[in-house]
Amino acid sequence: MKRIIYWLTASAVILTLQACVSTSRVLSETAMLPPQPAEAHQSELDDVPAYINEFKEKYKDLTLEINNQKYDFSFMDRVNTSDSRKSLLILEYESGIVLVGFNNEKEELAEFLQIREGDTSDLQAILDNPDRLFVAQNIHLKEQNGNAIYVASLTDNTTQESYNLRLVINESLVDAGNSTLEVKGTSAEIIADNVGAITYIQVQALITDHPEVDTLILKNIGGSLNDAINMHTGRLIREAGLTTRVPADGEIRSGGVDLFSSGLVRQYETGSKIGVHAWCCTEDGKTADKLSRNHNAHNAQLIYFREMLGTNLGAEFYFFTIEAAPFDDIHLMTQEETEHFLLN
Repeated sequence: MKRIIYWLTASAVILTLQACVSTSRVLSETAMLPPQPAEAHQSELDDVPAYINEFKEKYKDLTLEINNQKYDFSFMDRVNTSDSRKSLLILEYESGIVLVGFNNEKEELAEFLQIREGDTSDLQAILDNPDRLFVAQNIHLKEQNGNAIYVASLTDNTTQESYNLRLVINESLVDAGNSTLEVKGTSAEIIADNVGAITYIQVQALITDHPEVDTLILKNIGGSLNDAINMHTGRLIREAGLTTRVPADGEIRSGGVDLFSSGLVRQYETGSKIGVHAWCCTEDGKTADKLSRNHNAHNAQLIYFREMLGTNLGAEFYFFTIEAAPFDDIHLMTQEETEHFLLN
């Protein structure tokens, strides 16, 4: 369960990021490095309806507009450059990725934008050799009503044609995740690089609108962008009495395992992969595996896993996950381990 929080500000704009970040992605032009240590770890969320309502209002403001055509987009990753003072947010949209600059020293968004078109399933390829490269010029960045607003002109690096761009981002971008949920008879399938507030909304609607669904298939889940809301998504699943299943060709990691554990019945097919690890970080930069077992930063997860797996087994499983692998690695559970923890 890798839990990372970054505070990103453009004036009063604060973006909170809890993400499973891949450290293997490298942008050759800038010699990308693993992310900087996270600044804080949060897992408490007292008023879920208020949080969801506020999220929905902020999410409406997210905008990517190129030459007056609007595109849906989602947060994909954050990586540092070889210059420790700078990092990049990677946003995914239908034609490729948007790279947004961030000043680590000032802890604020920077006046840097690029668009790289290509197949986003191969991030390395699109970073190294995009189908088309657009560089932003005449960038204007301002903060308004909790939003960071970019207005710029894009220049095609090959044809030198120019396009207008408007990008609006706020904290809902990194809370949202990018899950899709598809109903298939009495089952529903979730696929996500990262689950988040959108996943909670999707599961809530599923339970309300499709009472015939009794099984939630977790096909591929890379992790959670917001563990606080993810645990409440798990509670929705448990309260509805749903079965959770990882198919033979499925792979779940981090926050996806939290959701899997929430099933009233849990099914793990031979060949599937379940990956766990420690989270990062507390306010003083410590990872979960470096804390004493009675540290209060464990409390939210301990409560959650005790609810899902029972008092003793839940606590045992939680500490197993954070001790099985460090936050920047992953441990794929063995069949014996999954059976011991009643995960199948």
